[in-house]
Amino acid sequence: MADGNSVLAQAVQVEIIGLNIKTCLDLKGKTYQWLSEQTLIPATVLHDYSEGEGRISPERIATIAKTLSLAQEVLIHDFSETDRVDVIRKAVHGEHYVLETDTLTAIGAKSAAGVIQPGDPLPDWWKKGGSGRVPLWALAPDPDQPRQHLDTDELSALTESVRQRGIRQALTITPICSAPWAQYDSGKYPDAQFLIVSGHRRTEAGLMADVPDAPADVVLYASQTDHWLDGSLLNGLRAELTPLEQGYELLRLRESVTLDRLSKIMGRSIPWVSERLALTKLDPWIQKYRLHPTHLDQSVPRLTLKVAAKLGGLKPPDLNTARVIAAKFNQPLSPDWLCDEDRTRFHLQRLLLNKIEQESWGAVAACDYVDRVIGNRTGALGGTKAEKMIRRAKEPRKMRERIANTLRGVSDASIFAWEETDFLHAFDGARDEQIRSYLKDAELAEQKISAMIRRLNKQLGKS
Repeated sequence: MADGNSVLAQAVQVEIIGLNIKTCLDLKGKTYQWLSEQTLIPATVLHDYSEGEGRISPERIATIAKTLSLAQEVLIHDFSETDRVDVIRKAVHGEHYVLETDTLTAIGAKSAAGVIQPGDPLPDWWKKGGSGRVPLWALAPDPDQPRQHLDTDELSALTESVRQRGIRQALTITPICSAPWAQYDSGKYPDAQFLIVSGHRRTEAGLMADVPDAPADVVLYASQTDHWLDGSLLNGLRAELTPLEQGYELLRLRESVTLDRLSKIMGRSIPWVSERLALTKLDPWIQKYRLHPTHLDQSVPRLTLKVAAKLGGLKPPDLNTARVIAAKFNQPLSPDWLCDEDRTRFHLQRLLLNKIEQESWGAVAACDYVDRVIGNRTGALGGTKAEKMIRRAKEPRKMRERIANTLRGVSDASIFAWEETDFLHAFDGARDEQIRSYLKDAELAEQKISAMIRRLNKQLGKS
């Protein structure tokens, strides 16, 4: 009787798997013949599975799942007819899908039982390179990884996805034993065998979701430079990193790679690389409270990348220049100004930033202001091409041209010719906060025009 029940259960399981395979092939537009060629499982056997006949081994399930780019639990799950196509379609396209908790719990228990534990003999491929599943206890994060900020909402969503489906995308890791330059917290990760190169967020989500292991590609590096460059290409300079995080990763690479080579490797222009490197030279206070996502102050204008890079690229002023700048800001030239180059540069950056935020200048006006302040130097730098350009820009005739062009640009703007009804039509569907934003900008422009009118009247009084 027991044997009969076992045969019946196996037949039902084969039928379930066969239906799931057929649904997946239909959704992918593939045939049993194609699957047979990919897996080396006879097509007749695959057809038998679809009819609920024959036997199917765990090894064959794993092979078919890998070929179809699906988790094995999707193939063995007993779907209702209404759910099968919808869930498998989501799985095929990499979308979020949910299986019943009891099924996932059973699969998780089986997975955990087969995971290597600390102290067990380690597979040879762990040291020689290869691909396979690695327990999360064997991984240590790279403390020098560029990402310093993890968005809590995104991490929560990723954790839930990993809890439901496991870690789907393979991590890239390197053996600690073959990377003597690798730095990690051995006290926190005493059993670590690998340093994570790419996949820090996935690993963190896996730990939070109590997932025992993850697929991983083990890569061996000939040098520290190769390791860092690969890490940057895989993970370091992705768009979701902040420009400041990108800057610190580039700064690490600059220790062993020239700027020109770094630009070519990253496929970025030299100005793009230089701009982000300049951010790392900003006052730590500015980095934390004007660039770091978790500390941004909403009450002050946003510090744009262009302005931040302009401030970060400033050179420490010499004594004469420092005297001139201190006088401009009505500040005494205290000893701490010139105690070391970093503190001098940071002090100057904070003074300039404070003025820029007080005036609510945009990027162009702010950068122009920095150039005017720093450009007012004595003879030591006067012979450079940049200094000559600054002096020409400050000639009275050139400055009057800029005033005239600015006023002409305002007065000639087409919006001032709009009828009242046209102007009101421009705000159809606009939210109140949008209108308030325009109003704030208009009031700021009015203040600046009023200040110019006062200065022009004052100038007339002098003549």
